[in-house]
Amino acid sequence: TVGGGGGGGGGGSKDDSGGGGGDYNSNSHLNHPELWAGNWSQLCTTCRLVKPWGAKHCSVTNKCVHRFDHYCPWMGNCIGKRNHRDFIAFLMLEALAMTAAFAVALGRLYQGGPPPPAMTISGIVGFLVFDGSVLFPVLLLTCAQISQVIRNITTNELANLHRYHYMRNADGRFHNPFDKGMAENMFTFACVVENEGEIQREHVLNQREMGDILGGGG
Repeated sequence: TVGGGGGGGGGGSKDDSGGGGGDYNSNSHLNHPELWAGNWSQLCTTCRLVKPWGAKHCSVTNKCVHRFDHYCPWMGNCIGKRNHRDFIAFLMLEALAMTAAFAVALGRLYQGGPPPPAMTISGIVGFLVFDGSVLFPVLLLTCAQISQVIRNITTNELANLHRYHYMRNADGRFHNPFDKGMAENMFTFACVVENEGEIQREHVLNQREMGDILGGGG
């Protein structure tokens, strides 16, 4: 396989994204059904591959990522097919830990007995302000991600509804072809391993084929 969902590794030391690079040669031919159907927007001229629906070329990592959600600067990598579950689990654990820390600090501030020293109080208040200011956006992001999982839609698709024709019906109104209902969407996301969802090697075009396409041979 050449491409998959974004990875959770940080700092570039390990790239789990499985994004399609441009250094592959294959024996594929210019008979991909999407090209014959005229869906030229699915052709990535950088990675030299035909992207499946939901894939996107990330300008930061310079790779095509299947079911691209967004680029996460915290992770230093894309969030996509292979690591979306891990990312949401990370968000939920982080939100839980920060909520617990906030509750412990608040309890320390209002505990019975003699009041703590002024230095301790100022430290606790400072921690509460910092923790709360970070916790709020983390909770918002966690809720947004879970909401998108329930609807089986990505951040990238929501941000580019006007560009992706497969997200609209014949009347031009919003239609999500991936939405199978809340229960099935959540079960598939949490429990199903979809290796077939990765960008396959046969989607990669070699240099000659790309020249044929860009030169008008397609």
